[in-house]
Amino acid sequence: MTTQDLVLPIPVLVVEDDPIIQTRLKLILLELGYTEETLFFASSVAQANQILEQQYVSLALIDLGLPDGNGISIIQRIREQESHTLILVISAWSTQGSLS
Repeated sequence: MTTQDLVLPIPVLVVEDDPIIQTRLKLILLELGYTEETLFFASSVAQANQILEQQYVSLALIDLGLPDGNGISIIQRIREQESHTLILVISAWSTQGSLS
């Protein structure tokens, strides 16, 4: 299987409040074959909720520590709306307990 044979889950929601990390994630996703039209970015729980009100997502990369709340609330909302969305937690928090 080649990279061209892969089917990427789209669209993608990236919830990350650090602009440097957000930019790096965008570059990685673009290198993987995503297009800017399929990527949605939020830097807070409120922005993520606004996107989720208008857009279904197939993949969500979610930071746990956000300025206006916890990424867990976004995960719960996605699970309530669509159980098939793939979720990847991204966080600078380094303990297993932070995921509980």
